[in-house]
Amino acid sequence: MPRGRHRQSPPLHRLLPPLSVAAASITCAAGAWLVGDTVVIRGLAATAATAAVVGSVLTRRWDRAAGRRVAEAASETARQEMKYEERIAELEADAEKAAELRTALNTRLRAKRAELARLRNEHAELLRRYATAETERASALEGRRRLALEAAVPSKELTAGEPSGETAADAESAESAESAGDGLDLSAYARADEALSRLVASARQQRERAEAESRALAAEQEKADAEAREQEKAEATDSKARRTAADPDEDGAAVPGKRPAADERDGPGSSPVPPPHARTAASAVVPYAAARRAASRSESGFDYFGTQKNPPKQQEPEPEAEEDLADVIGAETLAETRKGEVGEVIDLTAHEENEPAGIEELRSAIS
Repeated sequence: MPRGRHRQSPPLHRLLPPLSVAAASITCAAGAWLVGDTVVIRGLAATAATAAVVGSVLTRRWDRAAGRRVAEAASETARQEMKYEERIAELEADAEKAAELRTALNTRLRAKRAELARLRNEHAELLRRYATAETERASALEGRRRLALEAAVPSKELTAGEPSGETAADAESAESAESAGDGLDLSAYARADEALSRLVASARQQRERAEAESRALAAEQEKADAEAREQEKAEATDSKARRTAADPDEDGAAVPGKRPAADERDGPGSSPVPPPHARTAASAVVPYAAARRAASRSESGFDYFGTQKNPPKQQEPEPEAEEDLADVIGAETLAETRKGEVGEVIDLTAHEENEPAGIEELRSAIS
């Protein structure tokens, strides 16, 4: 309970003034009825009038206070209503914003769900690709293992000229690959890769040796061709000397009644008419095989010791045709033509496949 002047109760404080005014008015009225003295009656009437005035004043005061409180209550109510309306408007705006935000969030949620579904599909696709790649890798490793097992014996043959340490390493890698079987591990794969690398290195060495041998063979072939050309030149010179020595016999064996070819050429009124075979030799190149056969026939028909007096007539034009051809195109050109007709050696070393089939694909698959 509050201390001091606020000890009285609020209801008693509100009821005391009107009760006091009412009691004073009633007392004055009763005294005026009971008392017969005029002065006393006048006093009581004045007191009753004063009590009535005080009561009216208090009533007016209370009325004004009540009106003020009512106005304050009305204004407070209006303020509260305005505040409530403002709050309601704010809440409606917040609700609209929340609805818009909810719509945006729903849109983002749908987009995220779609993206999540896409990522799941991509993840599944990546898993399938990874599984496919692993399967291909396992197949490639199995193929390499089989190639290593198959190439174990040929690699020993290829690396026969290498040190014994590498041969022992190849044998060890082959044995380890054979003992591994289906349960290959990384060490077996590494050994198989090392064996394949050694196999490739040995194949490269074999290719280099083959190239060196081919170059040596080409040099020997060129040397042999040069010797053959020199020998052909010497044979042509010998055959020309032999034909020059055999010309008197041929002139003596000519048919009587005809002038020799030398007399016809040396005659003053005669025109140089070349024989038919000379024109044929100048117009076309005689094949190498035919020229060789003509030279062999001329050599076989040549009377070295002078025992044959009448050589056959059909053997005369062929050495002369060869000689006329050499005079027209030159001995060296004729030798080059003969060399070209024989044919040249084609080096196919660069086109050989030294590595086993599928090595490049396996390397690309492993890398």
